[in-house]
Parts: sequence; structure tokens; C-alpha cells
Amino acid sequence: MSLTTEEVITLRTTWAEISKLGNATVGLAVLHRLFNDCPEVRPFFGSMLPPSELSDMDSLKSNPKVVDHASRVALSINNIIQLLENTDELVSYLSFLGKVHGERSIPAKHFSDMGPVLLAVISAVLREDLEGVVMQTWAKAYGAIEAGITKEL
Repeated sequence: MSLTTEEVITLRTTWAEISKLGNATVGLAVLHRLFNDCPEVRPFFGSMLPPSELSDMDSLKSNPKVVDHASRVALSINNIIQLLENTDELVSYLSFLGKVHGERSIPAKHFSDMGPVLLAVISAVLREDLEGVVMQTWAKAYGAIEAGITKEL
């Protein structure tokens, strides 16, 4: 991932702020937004909840499987942020995420769907304009993250 030192600092600083909310809270916000903005992903989570219930935040919060997956989503973002300056480990981790999702037949398109969702959640938490420098840095990083994951699908 080709990020400047300043961009890495921006990502780490802003993620530290976001992560104060806790992995489950951050992950649930991302999944809730994903299920509502991109309902076509719901069937991939049918083993956790009926697809019709995946758009309801109360249903998500009350389901241990969903909360666990949401926590893993946020933890994965955290791991990626921590590996930004260790290219080999980062590539390996993104490859791992791609393989795990590939085993579940998750199409690459859904990682494209995740980009705007993740950026919207980050923007809302940080109260940052999507067109500002911070969010453009996140968009750049997500583009590289998506490429690293989908290479293995």
C-alpha cells in the first residue's frame, strides 16, 4: 500500500478515535449500514439471522453471532491499520481475509459495496466531510485494502 507517512498517521489517529467506541459498536454500525444500503448482501448472513431481520439494529445487537462477526470486522480494520508500515504482513493478512471470504463465495462486488459504507460510518463518527483530506485518505486506503482482499476471491 503506497501511503505517505502523513496518511498513515491520519489513518492511525482517526482509527484510534473511532475504536474508542469498541469493536462491537463500530462493527455493528458498519454491518447495519451495509445491510440497509446494500440489501443484496443479506443472504450471505442468513446463517446468523433471517435476511428480513438484518436491517433492524435491535435484532443485530441482540444476536451473539452478529455481534461476534461485527467485532471481527472492526478488529480486522484495526489489524490492517496496525500493519500499514509492514507491507509483507499486510499483504499476507489481506490475502487471508480474501481466502476466508472466498471460501464463503462472497463476490468481489460486495467489497466494492463495503467501501462507501465504511467511509460513511467513519465520516459520521468523526464528523468529517466525505470530500475532506481525512476521508480522502480513508478512501485511498480502502481502495488498496479492497484490491488486496479481492485478489484472493
